[in-house]
Amino acid sequence: MKRYLLFDDGCHVCASTAKGVEEDSGYWLVARSLRDPHMKTLLDTHKPGWKHRPTLVEDDGTHIRVSTGLAMSARLTAGVGLRRTARIARRVARRFARETSAPAAEGRRDALRAAGVGALALLGLTFGVTPAGARAPGDPDLLQGAALKRALDAAQRDAQVKTAVGELSAAGFDGAVKQALAFTGDTGSTVVVLFFAPLNKAEAKNRAAVLSHQYGGTLEQAKTLVEYVSADLDTIKKKDSFSSEDFHVTRGAAAPAGAGEYFGCMLTCVGGQCTIPAMRCRALIFLWAVLACMVAVCGSKARSCHGICKTLW
Repeated sequence: MKRYLLFDDGCHVCASTAKGVEEDSGYWLVARSLRDPHMKTLLDTHKPGWKHRPTLVEDDGTHIRVSTGLAMSARLTAGVGLRRTARIARRVARRFARETSAPAAEGRRDALRAAGVGALALLGLTFGVTPAGARAPGDPDLLQGAALKRALDAAQRDAQVKTAVGELSAAGFDGAVKQALAFTGDTGSTVVVLFFAPLNKAEAKNRAAVLSHQYGGTLEQAKTLVEYVSADLDTIKKKDSFSSEDFHVTRGAAAPAGAGEYFGCMLTCVGGQCTIPAMRCRALIFLWAVLACMVAVCGSKARSCHGICKTLW
């Protein structure tokens, strides 16, 4: 599979920007210029009337898929995850900001915006990142780097988690983790949240599975809970705020057994206390990505909401 992220930062995709984008994606894709003759021919063939805007091209040797805008956002997020997608968005947004910051660039800035060169910033906006001020995605209360890896490794070694993941297929979900987040609880414990997509890809827009695992600190024993979330994203995108009725959450496996209403409470709490950043997550197409995004951009609120919702575990 060959994947190309096409964009134009004013210098035929400067080498440093292209190299950075490829590294940010874990070399899942190659950065190319929209001015590249081969790419232009490919777009002319497979997307007649294409616009001068960031574009993802996927070529499996038989079929070629061309995505822009929200569709591109979804494909990138599904391919490289939320954090890598946000890093790519920040890098392109920074380059765009430098190219258009000088007074003499006013006319060029307007032309570029009209042409859609800033469209990749949509990914950044999803995570609260803008071309004018590219901030790191997420929140300092979320575990990062080595700390995150240690938390995920500990969770995935846990027998409760292994059993719960093994039972996902019976409920129609793929056992491969699509996104993982972790934060510290108020008792010194660590909370790991894993997000899963349905086996039927056509259901990914409206269904997701969430596994929450808490361990360490003053907890006498680790706790694991699986909950299944469904939602009508088309309806949610028309609203100005989240409500408890937007997400239907049902309990799956739990050890030890509990009420099984934890993540439903978390969604209501985060959506209420972190409304504007959380609502930006609606731009993502897959439900698992929307849910993970809501926690990622509202890290401190997720921690405080955990303190409220943990009694419903």
